[in-house]
Amino acid sequence: MSTESNVPVVIVGAGPTGVMLAIELARRGVEVRVFEKQTERSWAR
Repeated sequence: MSTESNVPVVIVGAGPTGVMLAIELARRGVEVRVFEKQTERSWAR
């Protein structure tokens, strides 16, 4: 059985954890899509 997989990943939430996960997966060649509900940063005014 192969340990390699080419399955795309969806990450819901672009907070610090979601972004870090997306970066780490992308560095390893995994296709990643990040979805975020908010259109602006919560601290931006």
